[in-house]
Amino acid sequence: MLKNDEMTRVLRYYNYIDELFSAMDRDGTGDFDLIASEVETAYKKLDNGQLSQDEIVNALAEWIKNKSGVGGRNMRACHIVVAYFIQNCEVFREISK
Repeated sequence: MLKNDEMTRVLRYYNYIDELFSAMDRDGTGDFDLIASEVETAYKKLDNGQLSQDEIVNALAEWIKNKSGVGGRNMRACHIVVAYFIQNCEVFREISK
């Protein structure tokens, strides 16, 4: 189930999000490598064998919501960003291969 939900999000939004991160790097409003590193660190803290993949995805989406300050009504966007990082191999390396 997780794999299908996240794959759908990746197929729909990956290029768009990738361009947003590239634009942030170009205009100096963000640093993709730093953001990716923070997402990977957050994932590693959650990947302790006690949480399911769904629970990890939900926790990462919540973490992104809190870090970005976007608010609860934007949780779908947070899940889409998690899906981007799954495909980008920062989260669940075995799923994205």
